Amino acid sequence: EEDARQARLEDPALRDREERIRDQQAELDAARRKAAEEEEMLRREEARLVAAREQERLRRELAEEEERTRRQQEGFEAKRRALEEERRNLEEEEDRRRQEQALL
Repeated sequence: EEDARQARLEDPALRDREERIRDQQAELDAARRKAAEEEEMLRREEARLVAAREQERLRRELAEEEERTRRQQEGFEAKRRALEEERRNLEEEEDRRRQEQALL
């Protein structure tokens, strides 16, 4: 085993081949690290997009709820005005009846 190793070290062609293999392995390792980093970056970006979509969905829901509440409030206000008008009309009618009674 040691003799084979020594023979490889002494043979320039084998030494060059082993060096190229080591260089290629280093390049491969670097490419794998870069791919893993890019994959992690993509996962983070995907998570950010999911969060942004959820935030937009919640914003739309809130805007819809605010619009429903505004319309409901407008409806209540219109009903209050109508009831107020009805109350005034009833009071005026009651006042007229009293005046008519007083004249009799």
